[in-house]
Amino acid sequence: MVPPEKQPPDPVEMFPERYSMLGKSELRATVTADGQNDFRFDLE
Repeated sequence: MVPPEKQPPDPVEMFPERYSMLGKSELRATVTADGQNDFRFDLE
C-alpha cells in the first residue's frame, strides 16, 4: 500500500461535465477516411 503522502493528486476535470460525459455532449463530428478530420469546437 502506498502511504498517503506518496499518493498521486486527485484528477482534475479539464472540461465542463456537459462535454466530458458520454451521451451528454451535443458536439458531433463526422470522421472520413479521405478527409482532414481536424475538428475545432468552441467550448464555453
